[in-house]
This record gives sequence, structure tokens and C-alpha cells, in this order.
Amino acid sequence: MSLYQTENWKKVMQDSGYRLLELEGMNAFEAKIESFLGEKKIIFARGTPSEQALKEFAEKSKEYSYGTITPQITNYDDVLFKKLGFKRTDDFTIMVSLEKSKDELFKQLEKKSSRWGVKTAEKNSLIFAEVRESELKEIFKLYKDTADKGGYKSEPFEFFSSCYKNIVKENQGKFFVVKQKPNKILAGALLLIDLDHTMLHLTGASDLAYRLQAMPFLYWNLILYSKSLNKKYFDLGGYDAEAKEGEKTYAINRFKTNFGGDIWPQPIYSTGSFYTLTRKLLRKFRFIKKIYSKSK
Repeated sequence: MSLYQTENWKKVMQDSGYRLLELEGMNAFEAKIESFLGEKKIIFARGTPSEQALKEFAEKSKEYSYGTITPQITNYDDVLFKKLGFKRTDDFTIMVSLEKSKDELFKQLEKKSSRWGVKTAEKNSLIFAEVRESELKEIFKLYKDTADKGGYKSEPFEFFSSCYKNIVKENQGKFFVVKQKPNKILAGALLLIDLDHTMLHLTGASDLAYRLQAMPFLYWNLILYSKSLNKKYFDLGGYDAEAKEGEKTYAINRFKTNFGGDIWPQPIYSTGSFYTLTRKLLRKFRFIKKIYSKSK
């Protein structure tokens, strides 16, 4: 069973303020979003539920503007989704194959950026460690500040605390930090653990973190931790295929590709035409996307 269909993930989402919909065999939630046509009420789910659950989801979505399902990236049946009337839109992400030795993984890091960054962080005596519960608020602040600067909507603190209580303690995810001695937190991340891969769900970093190369060091150690779990892939958590040089997401793309992964499509299946139409408009008019991303 995918992480997103577990009881623990259901608790996290409910604690974060999302209303659970009672559908057999899947965790689906209600949300309100701001679109360029005003507020819309939608339902959404993640993971790869059964055919019967997909049918129930499609039927329930008729009560809303639309519904979306983001399936497990390594396990989905495109033919089934389309047979049931779902429309596909692709986001993208970067997947690092972990079926290589540590030396091979390090060699595939870009020499003048990621590899240099890891070595520089080690020279700066930075420390990679699991987060203690008492450090959650500090990690959340780094994340919130990073989200605000990036112009995207952040999760509430309840999401962090519930993940720690329900996901971390059940070994379905981990919070990690990078520290400067003796105990100064520079950066943090939430890594989710699914059946055959791990996913970088969110990150946050201080200005000092970038100067001391904490982020390449963080990503490298997340790769090594994921490999230690015998997972096949590490998902770096998103790639903007429409980013143009000079945009912030273009720089983020370059940072992520420097870790040697491959760009994979992440399908999003929707009911109705509103979502697919919206995505086409967002891709055509980038300024709309900047407004929309702040309201999602």
C-alpha cells in the first residue's frame, strides 16, 4: 500500500485542516483553491488506489469543480485511468536511481557544483542528523520563510507536528537537519518513504546555509539514507519543465539536475475539463502561474 493511502497519512491531512471524504479504499480530501475564475471547491488524492476506488472518486467529484489524483510515480496504469474517463496532465520530477554504489552515485554529481558543495560542507564540518521533536518549530520557520520567499503556499505547523507523530514514529518518513557546530540549524527537510522510493516533500534553509553549502550536503545525505533503506529511487520533488533562464525555478532545476537523476513525468489525472484547461493556460501565460501558485 502506498504511503498516501495509509491511516497515518489520513491523520496527517486531517490534522492539517483537510476534510476527509468517506470513499472505500482510498484517502481523498476536500480543498478550496483560488483560480483565475474565483474560488473552487475540489477533491484530491495521492497514491494508486483500486479500480473500484477510482470509480467512486470519479462519481464523487461530480459534486465538485473537479477532482485530481496524483498516482505513485513508479506504479500506475495509464490505460485504466483513461478508460475510466480521467484526463492526464503531466508535472515532472527528477528521480535518482539508487541501484548503484556510493562511489558511482558520488561520481554522477556535477563536479563544479554538487560535488564541490558536498566537499565544501564537509570542510565546514557540517552535520547531517535526524530532527528531534523539540526542533520542529525551528525547522518549520526555515520552511515557512523559504516558502514565502519562493511565493508558494506553505503547509501549516500542524502538518509538521502530525507528520512527526504519525509518519516519523512509524518509519514512513523522516525529518532531517544540517547543522553547524555546535548546534546551529542551517537547513531541514521532510523525506517521505514509499514502497520502492523516497520523496523529498519539503525543505527550508537559512541564508547562511547557502553560503556554507548546506543544501548540496543535505541532498547528498538524503540520497545515501534512501539507499540505506534499499529503495530503488530518490525523488527530488519536482521539476518545472516550462522554466526559462532567469527565473527562480530555472535555477532550482539546475540545482536538482546536478545530482545526476533523470527527468520523469508525474501524471496528474483529473475529472472534467477545468483542471486540464487551467494547466494549459498556466503554461501559456507564466504570469498567471505566479498568481495561481500563491493561492494553491
